[in-house]
Amino acid sequence: MITSTDIRRILVDGKTLAGVEDVEDDSEILVDSFSLAWLDHSLRTDFGVELDLREVRAEDFSSINRIADYVNALTEGAVATSGDGR
Repeated sequence: MITSTDIRRILVDGKTLAGVEDVEDDSEILVDSFSLAWLDHSLRTDFGVELDLREVRAEDFSSINRIADYVNALTEGAVATSGDGR
């Protein structure tokens, strides 16, 4: 299970979101393309989880908790994908 602490560490380490270390887990954040790319890279290398960047919805990445929930749902197979075999 990937926690909000894991997501926060990834975002802080990537230095792509200013002030993310001081944001509450449920506070709204804006994940830009650089942050999303860093998050994808880190999840792949640290946890073996690969995001399908074509399927990402902004609302799933609007807070640290929502990111953690999305990634955990993805690893449990609960996130719908396009089904194109990738």
